[in-house]
Amino acid sequence: MPIKAKKRGKEMVWAIVFMLYFTNQLVLVAQAVPNGGFEDWITDRADILEPVGWETQNDAQLLYVERTEGHTGNYAVCLNVVWDKMMQSFSGATISTENDIEPQERIRNLTGYYKAISDENDTLKINISIYSNNELIGVGSGSYVQATNGWIKFTIPVKYYSNIIPEKVRISISVIPVAGSRHQSTYCIDDLAFTEKTNY
Repeated sequence: MPIKAKKRGKEMVWAIVFMLYFTNQLVLVAQAVPNGGFEDWITDRADILEPVGWETQNDAQLLYVERTEGHTGNYAVCLNVVWDKMMQSFSGATISTENDIEPQERIRNLTGYYKAISDENDTLKINISIYSNNELIGVGSGSYVQATNGWIKFTIPVKYYSNIIPEKVRISISVIPVAGSRHQSTYCIDDLAFTEKTNY
């Protein structure tokens, strides 16, 4: 009798473990960021390749943003610190979502991958802003200052100021050169995705 009770107890423990595991799997889901894998590109009027759904400051003289080989898929995006001959200084690059993203649920994290050629002073900065009725209700931010040998995964958690359901999300990614920089850093980004909470 005690042996049966012990066996039953073990079975109950395992049942609880499996139940908790599958419950957690249901709580977190992933939502793709539009063109977050940077597979889609278009040529603009100046004959410059641009990532679809993202704004850049590329122009005919200065190529801040370029297409490169991807972490997965064919392509990724690279943000460059460039030398501006007119200003006689190095200038950083920025891309941001062209349109507000409509989240399916409450966002928990932004995940993705980056790799870098850097002097370990120029900084990659990734910002997430979440709005409801044009009011800022949540933010997330990550800073990375290091050269890499390959792709590194990042996870940026979102902090909320209220329990209001989010309506819009914006992402901005920048490479910021240190004052007096003399190095042309490049940071590449790929496979952006949101991890979301399905319960509030």
